[in-house]
Amino acid sequence: MKRWLWGICLAALALPLLAQEAAAPRAANKVGAKKEERQPAFTPEREAAALSFVRRHHPELGELLAQLKSGNRNEYRRAINELFVASERLAASQERDPVRYEFDLRIWKIDSRIRLLAARLSMNESDVLQGELKELLLEKLDVQLEQQLLERERVAARLAKVDATIDRLRNQREAEAQKSLARLMQDIQKTRPAKRPPARAGSNQLESKVNK
Repeated sequence: MKRWLWGICLAALALPLLAQEAAAPRAANKVGAKKEERQPAFTPEREAAALSFVRRHHPELGELLAQLKSGNRNEYRRAINELFVASERLAASQERDPVRYEFDLRIWKIDSRIRLLAARLSMNESDVLQGELKELLLEKLDVQLEQQLLERERVAARLAKVDATIDRLRNQREAEAQKSLARLMQDIQKTRPAKRPPARAGSNQLESKVNK
């Protein structure tokens, strides 16, 4: 496969998360210098994690990686690093929001297939491949629509809670202040030193004689 085509295929290995996801950190050594994405160090453990990710979510990429490993070790390592970053970001998404993670993963898988189809289409013009590509693009749009509908529901639920709080603060202002005052007075009472009971008159006289 030609080198320029490898670049197209390798693009499928990067994590195509939604536009809301933050971009990967970049560094610049001086003004005007090219910015390069920071890549994690290549290790056997990260290679194993990346290949496991591929086997679970896009086995076809495994064949591409096997060819890349034997043909261009540097590009292979870069691809593994990109896949490792993708798997880590998706794992973080799963831990943070399992529902959102399902959308992120579906979009990653669709985008990965889109890029491989585009690579094939660049080598061989085909109406069949073009049709498959369009179907994948439509599928991606459907997933994005589902995601936005879910986000709208979540925003609406948050707004409903905010509106309820605003109504409570407006309509129960006096009662809320009285509740807060009562709680504060309880705390203040707990911090006050205990009062000593007043001494008896007889006991005072006895203490006076003893002191003499």
